[in-house]
Amino acid sequence: MSADTFSPFFTDRLRSCEFFVIYSQAFEVATGYRLNLKVHEDEGAMLVPVRVGGLPPIYLIAEGGSPGKEAALKGLLKSFVLQLEDEVNRALLESDDAEPKCVRAAKNYIKKLLGEKILLDRVSEVLEVCPFLLCRLFKKHTGMTMTEFVSRHRIEKARRILQDPSLQISEVSEQVGFTSISQFNRNFLKYAGEAPSRYRDRLGSLEHCQLMAV
Repeated sequence: MSADTFSPFFTDRLRSCEFFVIYSQAFEVATGYRLNLKVHEDEGAMLVPVRVGGLPPIYLIAEGGSPGKEAALKGLLKSFVLQLEDEVNRALLESDDAEPKCVRAAKNYIKKLLGEKILLDRVSEVLEVCPFLLCRLFKKHTGMTMTEFVSRHRIEKARRILQDPSLQISEVSEQVGFTSISQFNRNFLKYAGEAPSRYRDRLGSLEHCQLMAV
C-alpha cells in the first residue's frame, strides 16, 4: 500500500481487524453508538481524528446513538484512538505477500536492528541486492523510502516504550536508535503528529477504556 494516502482497502482492513471489531461491538452494546472509520469528516457526527504523522487524517466516528452522551463518550473515543493509532502504524509497517522477496527481507532485517545505526549499503550487502534496485523496489511497493520506514518503525516502537512513566524521553530515544534527543523529537512530531512529551501527557490524562462503566 502506498503511504501517500489511506486507500479504501486500507480502511476496510482496519475495520475488519480483530482489535477494531471487538472494541466496536463492546462500544455499541455499552453505548448504542456504532463505530466507523472514514477518510473524510462526517458533518454532525461525533468524531475523533486518528493521528498518523505525515499522512492525511482518518476519523473514528460514532454514529446512531441517543443524543446527550457525547461529552461522556468523547473520552472513551480518545482513549481508543490512542490504541488505534498504534494499530494503524503497525499496519503501515507490516509486510505484504505481494511485495518482492527482497523488500520483505529488508523489512525483517531492519526490524532486528532498530536500536543500531542502519546503513543502506549494509542492508543491500547482506541481502545481496543492488542498493539502487532495492531502494526503487522498496519505494514502489511500500510508498516509503527505506529511511522513512526505519524512522516510522522507531517511532512506533517509541510510542509503546513511552507508556512506561519511569523512563525519561531521552532514554526512550536512545533505546530506539536515535543519535540525539532533537532528532528523536523531530521524527516523533513528523510521524506521530505531536511531540513525545505531548503524547505521554495524553496517555496520562485519559483513563483506560472501561465500557461497562458507561
